[in-house]
Amino acid sequence: GLTIYAEPAAECKCIGESLKEAALIVEWISLGMFFLTVCCSVAIMIDVEGVPSVILKYHLEDRYNQIVHSIPLIGLLGGIVTLALSFSLDLGCRVGCWGLVFGGIAAPGFLASVVGV
Repeated sequence: GLTIYAEPAAECKCIGESLKEAALIVEWISLGMFFLTVCCSVAIMIDVEGVPSVILKYHLEDRYNQIVHSIPLIGLLGGIVTLALSFSLDLGCRVGCWGLVFGGIAAPGFLASVVGV
């Protein structure tokens, strides 16, 4: 897969080819979420750049703008969640079904350690 390894597993040892395809789909969703985060962050930076502090205060207090400014955080968390899920799917494909179970248990720990830091 793109975010984990240079290429997907040659042979899927658990469930079959559908697991490998699912891992690739989830990895692409993860990449899309991170791309959304970067694009929204740049748009927000352009939106607030050069605005005087007095006007910026009222601009940031607007409910619509608060929602828009929360999109990068949502995209980042969604990207981390889907990346952890793709790790567990890919692990299950590479080492067998026990790796899928282990990855499913370890994925929330990965998410907690990344978000908790």
